[in-house]
Amino acid sequence: MQEISFNEKSYQTAFGSADINKTPCGYCKFWQHKGYLTSPMLKKHKCIQKNCKYFTGNPNSEAFVMQKNKINTKKAHKKNRKRYLCGEITREEYENLTLQIGRLNI
Repeated sequence: MQEISFNEKSYQTAFGSADINKTPCGYCKFWQHKGYLTSPMLKKHKCIQKNCKYFTGNPNSEAFVMQKNKINTKKAHKKNRKRYLCGEITREEYENLTLQIGRLNI
């Protein structure tokens, strides 16, 4: 089995694309299109949103970290809104949580 490394000089991308020279956002282990993923590929295929079991993210990639944070922020907002609408938290608590999420950019 191939070891995934994000420390190479050149990478073979998934989907039959050419080699890339910059650090990839992640790696896809799906047998039909194994390879490294660039930021546009990651956005197009929504690997993080789908929570794809074949995807391995590169924690050193700024694009990967930003997309992961964006998804986590949306999930936190959705969870807090649901808690507010169900009456578990007050409007004031909901607004405070929303401000904290925005400041922290979870």
